[in-house]
Amino acid sequence: MTLLKKKQKMCVLALSCLAITILSSCGDLQDETPDPEILDLFEVFFRYKFENNASAQQQDAEAYFLEIDGEDPSPEFLARFKGHSPPVKKGSEFVMGGSIVIEGEAPTEGNGLLFRIDSYQWIGLFGNCVKISGGYSEGNLSASWASYIWIRRKGKWELEFIGDRAIA
Repeated sequence: MTLLKKKQKMCVLALSCLAITILSSCGDLQDETPDPEILDLFEVFFRYKFENNASAQQQDAEAYFLEIDGEDPSPEFLARFKGHSPPVKKGSEFVMGGSIVIEGEAPTEGNGLLFRIDSYQWIGLFGNCVKISGGYSEGNLSASWASYIWIRRKGKWELEFIGDRAIA
């Protein structure tokens, strides 16, 4: 093998390794503040879960609580649910056992469901597909987790597939 061919093979190998390193790390990168497009999907996901969950309370809960990646959603995101019945609140106000906490007030007994997005990842080649892992918690009564594949078609997010799931 000539020296030129050896150098070409080494160059191809080095570029391949670099490409694999870059591509394998891209799926885990998430901005601190999700872009408006993903926030639209998060809203669609939560509204879907409000109507489609295996809790005992269903739509009779006194409040819904939201959590994204272990954190409270922004006030701007929560404003998307203004006027919703039951009211939608930040996840940190949820208390295990079904109690409701209102800032500045003592906890009161009541019903509530915590809906959460644990993680999300853009998948596919066309930038229109997202996998969300998340579910709900009903205090110490029940909980669920699943992975959901969402596809954006003609500007609208649609649930394509529900993968791994667990309900307790």
